[in-house]
Amino acid sequence: MSLIPADQHFAVIAAILFLSAIAFASERTVVGQKITGTVVVILLAIVAANVGVIPHSAPAYGFVFSYIVPMLIPLFLFQADIRRLAREASRTTAAFLIATLGTVAGVIVAAMLLGLQEIACAMADPFGTDETDFDTHKLAEDAYVNAVAYLKTASLPEDIGKEKPIKNPLAGSLSMKGSAAPLEHGPVEA
Repeated sequence: MSLIPADQHFAVIAAILFLSAIAFASERTVVGQKITGTVVVILLAIVAANVGVIPHSAPAYGFVFSYIVPMLIPLFLFQADIRRLAREASRTTAAFLIATLGTVAGVIVAAMLLGLQEIACAMADPFGTDETDFDTHKLAEDAYVNAVAYLKTASLPEDIGKEKPIKNPLAGSLSMKGSAAPLEHGPVEA
């Protein structure tokens, strides 16, 4: 039970605004310049919720995260130092790529050494076989075929899909692009 009940929406919003004002004011101090107001307001909200001043969950929080936070993100980006962001993000991105490559390499090595297809098939069917089981080998094969088909489709030339006339002796000249309405033509005489 908190000092401000969760169903008192205006009181919860007022408490959030008060914590935000404290965080905004803290940015003018030496410590506040080292850590941003965003971090300060998060820490203050954690402390306030754990001490029992504001509720741990309330419908007003959903309003804040649905409407207020998406509006604040562009405002924070207007104040961002793009050079510093690129410098720090490049290090983070490099670390992420190294971790991704390590994960992929580990999966490939594990699959080759351990024969994980059989293990995956066994895990997909932990209760044994009966007449309602799926053929997991067939499902794995279908997934592989679909992945190859998607890659082939993505690598098709760019000019596919452009309007090309088709000659049809019954309906005249049509276009591949156009309405999906059925063609209307008279009976064909033999």
